[in-house]
Amino acid sequence: MKKKAYEHQYQAVPGVKGTLTGIMASSVNGILTALKTYRAVSDAGDHGSIMVYRDDEGRYRCLFMVWGSTREQKICQTQREVREWLKKWMPAQRQQVA
Repeated sequence: MKKKAYEHQYQAVPGVKGTLTGIMASSVNGILTALKTYRAVSDAGDHGSIMVYRDDEGRYRCLFMVWGSTREQKICQTQREVREWLKKWMPAQRQQVA
C-alpha cells in the first residue's frame, strides 16, 4: 500500500512488531477519531509531544515526551481511559513542564 503524504511511519515502538502507520491530530476528539482508522496518532507543541497507539495486543499506549525522552506513559484498555489521559497531557505539550 502506498503511503499518503500526511501519514507517518513509526518504527521500534514498544509492544509492536514492525512498523506503524499514523497521522497527526491536534485535539482529543481528533485523536480518538483517527484511532478508528490508524494505529498511531501524534501531536506536538512547543514543550513536548504525545503519541497514542494500539499495540499488537490491541491495548492503547499513551506517551508524553519531551525532547525524545518519555516523561509519562500509560497503557489503557478503553478509549474512555485514553480520553482522560489526553485531557491531562495534551495541555502539557503547550506549557513548560519541569
